[in-house]
Amino acid sequence: MKLKYSKNLEWLLPYLEVGLGMIPEGKKVTRLQTWQLKQRAGKGVQAAIFTNDYKTYRIYLHSMYHPRGEAKAQRFSKIDILGLLAHELAHTLDLMHSPEHKMLEGKILRTFMIKLKKEGYENEETELAS
Repeated sequence: MKLKYSKNLEWLLPYLEVGLGMIPEGKKVTRLQTWQLKQRAGKGVQAAIFTNDYKTYRIYLHSMYHPRGEAKAQRFSKIDILGLLAHELAHTLDLMHSPEHKMLEGKILRTFMIKLKKEGYENEETELAS
């Protein structure tokens, strides 16, 4: 089954590939998509994962949010988005927020941060200022 993804999340594909190697065998992500941003205050729900058969999963992420009291949308940093992806990938092990889910999330996120650092990423303040 081919992966469908939003073009603005294309930079996440190498991370998704690494993360898929860490989730339970036989689980697949078939969609990685950006959610349409709603005009509302705060960050709200930032990501979600859906499945019909507990084998194939669709992941939806927000890449922008509206700060409270501001009309202009702000983007999430790469660190934030990688955290969301790690969290949702860990749900392939357990849909609940169990200790096992959180341990896998931490393991995936640590691997993502090592890769991000090797790519020369400095910090989210510098990224968001550009």
